[in-house]
Amino acid sequence: MLANIIQALHGYVAAINLDNLDGFKLSVLIGASLIYCDEAPRKNINEQLLKSLIAGERVFIDRKYKDPLSLCVLGKWLVLGNHLPRIEDHSHGFWRRWDIVPFNVTIPEVEQDPLLAEAIIREELSGVLNWALEGLMRLQKRGSFDPVLPVAMSNALHSARIDTNSVKAWCTEDAVCCEGSPKLGKDAAYDQYASWCRETGAVVVSPIQFWIRIRDAFPQYVESKVRRKERSIRICNLHIGQG
Repeated sequence: MLANIIQALHGYVAAINLDNLDGFKLSVLIGASLIYCDEAPRKNINEQLLKSLIAGERVFIDRKYKDPLSLCVLGKWLVLGNHLPRIEDHSHGFWRRWDIVPFNVTIPEVEQDPLLAEAIIREELSGVLNWALEGLMRLQKRGSFDPVLPVAMSNALHSARIDTNSVKAWCTEDAVCCEGSPKLGKDAAYDQYASWCRETGAVVVSPIQFWIRIRDAFPQYVESKVRRKERSIRICNLHIGQG
């Protein structure tokens, strides 16, 4: 319902699929003030392109039977879904572009009004627009969005970062911590992570990506090389199941 009302406030709304941001598909974004995706896909997406589009950076857009354009897409994005797509980019630069608003209340079917959005758009849209303009004036007066998110949104963002990052999810569920001197073999640590992913259906990342994310998660991480059974192995100071 809310998505329909938001769309009614815009002159040109472009609908797009996050998993199909190639070819001529981007041409619909030209001139759109709102970019709408009604279901986030489960599969991988072009994260770098999406990040550039959301940030309003200059991108190259092909057009059918017309010359291609190089321009900045200025429309704001509204993405609906019960989950996030598979994400490999877990940098701050990616996540700071997302505000996740959870809707945790389910209205009983007998109390639902399927025509409510239509009625609000028909009879009360001017009032909704006034609310939006009041919010815009507060934003312009403040100069920026409030850096402190509401608790519900902050919790939703934290959960999303864990759910889409199998390394973080493993660390949370298996109480992984990082302290003291290196003792655990790196191969053994990765094997336990990969085994957990197979058991839970999570996406296994490569060893290189695994250790990059471990270092991001644990600034106190250290490793060293030792000889065991006449061969050199690398050990680290991860502790599993110590929480």
